[in-house]
Amino acid sequence: MRWCSISGTLQLALGIGTVFSPELFPVNGSGAPLQLAGRVQSAYSILVGPDAAPTERYAAGQLRHYLAQMTGARLAITANAERTPLISVGDTPFASKVAVPSRYAGDDAFRIRTLGTSLVLKGAMPRGTLFAVYAFLRRQGCWWFAPDAGPMKGHEEFVPHKAGLTLAPMDVLDQPAMRYRRQDPGTSYAPNDYAALADWMAKQGANTAVFHYRVYEANREAILQAMQLRDMRIEVGKHEIMSVFLSPKKFGRAHPDWFGLINGRRVPEQKNVVFETGNPAAVKTFAENIVAYLKQRPEIDVFQLWPPDGCRWSQSPESRALGAPSDRLARLVRQVTLAVKAAGLRTRISTIAYVQTMRPPRNMKDYSADNILEFCPIHRNYSVPFDAPQNAVFLKDLRGWLARCPGAVTEYSYYSKESWASLPVVLPRQIAADMKLWRTLGVCGVNLYNHPDNWLPLEANRDAFASAAWSSDFDGGQWYDGWLKARFGKAAGPMRRFFQSATRSLGVLIPQSMSGDPARFQAMVGQARKAMEQALKQADTPGAKWAVDKLAWQADYLADALRLRLAVYREKSGADVEAARTALRTLTEAHADDGTCESGWELRY
Repeated sequence: MRWCSISGTLQLALGIGTVFSPELFPVNGSGAPLQLAGRVQSAYSILVGPDAAPTERYAAGQLRHYLAQMTGARLAITANAERTPLISVGDTPFASKVAVPSRYAGDDAFRIRTLGTSLVLKGAMPRGTLFAVYAFLRRQGCWWFAPDAGPMKGHEEFVPHKAGLTLAPMDVLDQPAMRYRRQDPGTSYAPNDYAALADWMAKQGANTAVFHYRVYEANREAILQAMQLRDMRIEVGKHEIMSVFLSPKKFGRAHPDWFGLINGRRVPEQKNVVFETGNPAAVKTFAENIVAYLKQRPEIDVFQLWPPDGCRWSQSPESRALGAPSDRLARLVRQVTLAVKAAGLRTRISTIAYVQTMRPPRNMKDYSADNILEFCPIHRNYSVPFDAPQNAVFLKDLRGWLARCPGAVTEYSYYSKESWASLPVVLPRQIAADMKLWRTLGVCGVNLYNHPDNWLPLEANRDAFASAAWSSDFDGGQWYDGWLKARFGKAAGPMRRFFQSATRSLGVLIPQSMSGDPARFQAMVGQARKAMEQALKQADTPGAKWAVDKLAWQADYLADALRLRLAVYREKSGADVEAARTALRTLTEAHADDGTCESGWELRY
C-alpha cells in the first residue's frame, strides 16, 4: 500500500559540483539556486544515527554508492545532525518526529519525506530503511535485474547517468502488500555468490531467503553474513528433511518399523517414502532431532517440514488410520510444533500443500496460528490466470485453506518453472493479476524459484513477481514498459514482439499447458525470429547489446522445440523423433548454465 502527499514543486539538483541543491527552496533568502563551488562538492551529507543498526549503515553506504554512480558526486556519511542540509537515513535524531506506522511485528513499511531542505528515508525497522533507500533510487531511474553473480555478473543493473536530479516535496508512506516476500535460490549458487543474491533480494524488496537444508549447512557462514547484513529472514528445510532428521542409515536397521510400508515391505532406504508417522517413537525421535538442530541454529526463523518430492505415503494400517496424506502431515506438523515450543524456541514451523497434500485436512485444528502453509500448485496451467476455469481445482483448494487454516497461508509460484526448460515465457501482466487475486483472497506471502543458470529468459517474471509482491497497485504493463526500456534500450520494441511470440509457446510447447495442433505456432516462430533480428540491429548500448546477443539463440530454440513437438504430435517415425530430440538437445547443451538455459532440463514429449 502506498500513501502519498505531494504539494508544490521542489527541485533538488544533484550533479557534478552540486548535490541536492534545492533550486526552488528559499535557502538563501531569494529563492535562487544554492550555488556550490569546487569539483564534486556538496552542501549535503548523509546522516545516520549514533547508534545506527548495521543494516541502516549499509543503507547509507548504498545510497552514497548509487548517487555517486549516477552523478559522480560522493556524499559524506556523518552522525552530526547539525550538518545541514542532509539526507537522513534510518532512525536518527533529525527524523525522530517522522513516524512510520507498523501494522505487525517485522513490518517493512517505510517513509520518504522532505523536511525543509532535507530528505528523510526511514523504515519501521532497519530492513525497511534499506528498502526506502532502494525505493528512492528506483524513483531516480535505477533498475536491478539480477544478482551480480555467475553468468549475470557485470550485467545485473541499469544506473542512469544524470547531470541533476529533481525531487518534488513529498511525504510517501509505503507498506508492502505481502507480509512474506520470499525468494528460493535452489541449489545452483556458488558459496561466494550469496552476497550478490542477498543484494538483489533487498533491491527487489524481498525479506526472506529460503534454503535447502544441505545448501544451508554447506554455506551457512556465507549465507548468514549476507542475510544478516540486510536483516533478512531465513527459512531452512524443504523436501530432504525427513531423510535427514530420521535417517534410514542411522535408524533403519534397529527400527525398521519406523519407516513406511510400501507393497507389504518396509525398506528404510527406499527413496521418497514418508516415514511411519503413525509410530509414536518415530515421530518423537524425528521431532527431538529437529529441536536439537534448531537449538544450534537460532538464526533460523522458519523451519520447513516438507515430505519428500514425489513421495509415497505408508500403506500400513496405523498410518491409514490417520487419514489422507493431508491429515497425516497436519498431525506431524502439530507434534513437531509442540516440541519446538516446549523447548522454548522461537522458530516457526511451515509445511506444504503440494500434490497429495493439496486439499485441506479434515482436522484443521492440528495447525496453529504460528504455522505457515505454502500452497504449491505445481500442476497449474500457467497459460491462463490462476482464477481461469482450467485452474478451478487449485482455486477451490486455496479457498479451502484460507477459510479454515489458523496460520498464515502463502503461495509458492512457478513463474520460473524448471519444466518450462528455459523457454522465454514472459507474463508480467498475468503475475500482476494473480498477485492481486491472492491478496484479495487473504494470501499473505509468496515464494518464487530463482535458479541462476537460466536467469535471463525468465528475468522479467522474477523481477515483476518481486515488485508485485510489494506494491498493491502494481501495474504489470507499465512496469514491463520500463523494464524493456532499461534492459534493451532502443531494442525494447522488437524484444517486446519477440517475447510476445515466444510466450504463446505456453499453449503449444510447455507440457503442463499445451493443447491442440502445434502447427499453429509456426507463424509465431517466424515472428519471433524476425523480431530478434530487428533487436540485434537496434540494440544501442553495451548492456542492451549484451542482453540481446545472449538471448539471440532462443529464436532457434523455439524452432527446434516446435520441430520436436510436431514430430511427436504427428506420430512420425522413431528416427524422426530422435533426430529432432538430438538437435534440440545439442542446441540447449551448447548454452547450458550460461544464464539462458539450465542444464538437465529438457522438453519431454
